[in-house]
Amino acid sequence: MWRSKSNEMSVEAKGDFSLLNNSVSGFLEQYVRICTPSRLHLCDGSDEENQKLCDVMREAGMIRPLTNTDYSNCWAVRTDPSDVARLEGKTLICTPEQRQVVAEGARKDGTNNMLGKWMSEEKMDTHMKERLPGCMKGQMLWTS
Repeated sequence: MWRSKSNEMSVEAKGDFSLLNNSVSGFLEQYVRICTPSRLHLCDGSDEENQKLCDVMREAGMIRPLTNTDYSNCWAVRTDPSDVARLEGKTLICTPEQRQVVAEGARKDGTNNMLGKWMSEEKMDTHMKERLPGCMKGQMLWTS
């Protein structure tokens, strides 16, 4: 069982959370509070854990073993076509200042020269707090 430092919430958990430093632990607590997962799993990188993750993804149809290969333990992984991470126009880049993302003066024709859509860190924080509440309800949050 994982408990918040304030003991105001607890979640079924697997992993040694005492290994996390205070900053990471605080970040995790913030997002557990917002996303409300029913379970937490702190990944340890073991072979056993890797096999479990592969089994879960295989059962869900997310991966399939490659059959025509000389390499063992090779998998085909395809993203969901509706995954917005596949679309540059929906990719957000957050930095303290927009000029860190936009190449100044690189294009004189006035076209959009950004690698994605820039958003301030503050606006992204607000955006996430509006969209994330309860998004992991009934699910496991995997973290490392």
